[in-house]
Amino acid sequence: MADVSLSPRAQLDLESIVLHVAVVLGAPEAARGIADSVYETLDRLATFPELGAPFEHEELAHAYRRILVGHHWLYYTLDGRNVKVMRIFHERQDIEDYALVEL
Repeated sequence: MADVSLSPRAQLDLESIVLHVAVVLGAPEAARGIADSVYETLDRLATFPELGAPFEHEELAHAYRRILVGHHWLYYTLDGRNVKVMRIFHERQDIEDYALVEL
């Protein structure tokens, strides 16, 4: 079983998503569902770390994998038995606007 963790930035991404949905959109149950889905996916990645599709870009120093959870992409690295989620973006966000310097 792999060790799965969230980077500080991914943790902030998730918190921001949950707060936006709960407070700004006024949908606390939907926010809880998003968080639950992300954590369920993290549990699945512990068992199946290669579940996500490879993601590479010429401007990135590392190869990443990504997996869609509802409407959010989780971008993660896989190093042996370590899975580290680096960023979480809504599927409509253009990640080049946010993080192609390095996820």
